[in-house]
Amino acid sequence: ALHAYVQNSEQLRCVLLLVDCTRGLCEHDWRLMRTARRRGVVCQIVLTKADLLTAPLLARSHAVVTADLHERHGGGIGE
Repeated sequence: ALHAYVQNSEQLRCVLLLVDCTRGLCEHDWRLMRTARRRGVVCQIVLTKADLLTAPLLARSHAVVTADLHERHGGGIGE
């Protein structure tokens, strides 16, 4: 249902994608970002559950998600 909404909504301009920082991006996230990108909808990634990680592990999680985004989308998922 969410994928269809992103694909078909005429009003949607931005998606806030909540990502569990203990798990990182999953295939569902990538599919949603691809759909949004094709429609010209900006995606903003929000890492959740940060309170479950120590500062060094949170920094590593952020680095991994950032590297994945740059590798698969050149960093600009909403462009």
